[in-house]
Amino acid sequence: NVVLPMFPEGAQDFAIAPGDAGALLAGSRNKPLMRLRGNELEFLDLAPPITAAHRDREGIVWLGGPDGLWSLRNGRLTAVTALPLSGYSGVQAIAKDDEGALWVSLNTPGVYRLSNGRWQHIQDVAGMPKGSSPLTLLSASDGTLWMGFARNSVTLMKGGGLQSLGAGQGLEVGNATALGEGRTGVW
Repeated sequence: NVVLPMFPEGAQDFAIAPGDAGALLAGSRNKPLMRLRGNELEFLDLAPPITAAHRDREGIVWLGGPDGLWSLRNGRLTAVTALPLSGYSGVQAIAKDDEGALWVSLNTPGVYRLSNGRWQHIQDVAGMPKGSSPLTLLSASDGTLWMGFARNSVTLMKGGGLQSLGAGQGLEVGNATALGEGRTGVW
């Protein structure tokens, strides 16, 4: 089935994640968090901009924007934390790993890991493109954290080790802006 979303006119730059009971959650740069169920649109109490959204395997939706991170669980929206950088920094992607840590990509080099309320900044390590931040993140069912970068680069992190994929490994995608897991692997 195709559902034509009835988002408000002028809404732009969506961050989308599945909601509960078939709903669709959408943040944007200029409208509050929206929940679309069928043809009904509801605004939730989270002001824009919302630049990243992720639904984890437990059904919690994680939302990010320059003002911080939020979680939406069982219909309840909760502020989680401020970002590790002061001033404006867009959240590009969010993923939650098997250990319960959140991985957050900001529009600055590297990637950030939030565990037990503490931020760790990971950058300039072998296997990650120097001076780049992931455009997309995916926590796969086998525990691998996938990071998609600009300029034909994907990095896999599992068990503390990093593996880089690029043209030398047959990767030909340009900018890796989306990752998805299917029955036969990661796309």
